[in-house]
Amino acid sequence: MVSSIRESNGNDFPQHAFNGNGSSQPTLQADALDEIHVFWLAGMSCDGCSVSTVGATAPSAEALMTGNMPGLPRINLHHPVLSIEAGDEFMEPFHLAMQGKLGKQFVVVYEGSIPDERKNDENGGYWVALGKRMVDGEEQPFPTEEAHEELKFLSANSNFRFD
Repeated sequence: MVSSIRESNGNDFPQHAFNGNGSSQPTLQADALDEIHVFWLAGMSCDGCSVSTVGATAPSAEALMTGNMPGLPRINLHHPVLSIEAGDEFMEPFHLAMQGKLGKQFVVVYEGSIPDERKNDENGGYWVALGKRMVDGEEQPFPTEEAHEELKFLSANSNFRFD
C-alpha cells in the first residue's frame, strides 16, 4: 500500500505543535486538521486493505467518516467500491486534487500492486482504470497508475510521506 500526504494547494501538511513545558510529546493544534480526504486507488490482485479498513473496530471506519473520534479529523473517503457517488460525481474530487483545487489536505492510498502501464503502450490498453479523462479530444479510461502518479507528484515535497 502506498500513501502520500500533502495539502492540495501545495502547502506542507501541518506540523505538530510541541508542549510549552519542553515535553517532546506532540499535541495537535486545534485548527490544524479538521477534515482529510482519502483517495483510495485500487490496483491489481488485492482488496485486503479495504476489507481490513472496513472491518476495523478501534476506531471504526464509520466513526472516522462521521467525525466521531475526538482529536481525529473527519475522513472523506473516495473509494471506488464503497462510495455512494458514481461517474463524474465520484471523479470530481480526484480531478480537483490533481489540479490543486481541492482546498483540503488529502492522502492517497494505492491498494494492491501498481501495474506497469508502459507494457500497454503499443496496443493502447490499460491494466486497471478509474473513471475517464480526455486524451487527444476523446474520453479514455484513466489508468489508476497514472492517477497515482499525478496525485503523488503533488505530495512529492511533503514531510509526511510513506512509500
